[in-house]
Amino acid sequence: MISAGRLRHKLTVKSMDNTKDATGRLSKISTRIFDIRGNVQVLSGSELVKAGVSLSNEYVSIVARHDVRILHKHFLEWKGELYSIESIRPSDNNLQMIITASREV
Repeated sequence: MISAGRLRHKLTVKSMDNTKDATGRLSKISTRIFDIRGNVQVLSGSELVKAGVSLSNEYVSIVARHDVRILHKHFLEWKGELYSIESIRPSDNNLQMIITASREV
């Protein structure tokens, strides 16, 4: 079980919606759904090279309490940057989960 002290980062779960502006053009707007606390680890370049992943993206791994409201279609905002959720893996006991997310650099 993860202690509350290790959940030191505040993240905002957001959805991305299409909307029309005053001129009728479609634009995307992010809407806050709820906040979570988690332990965010930025994956290093050497880890990404070993995994054969593109270096044009920044990847983060987040350990948080298990929350069924978080879906793959959502985005996470951390330190003013918007990350797309790549995977959500619950732990064996379903008390916590590991979220892998990425953003273009």
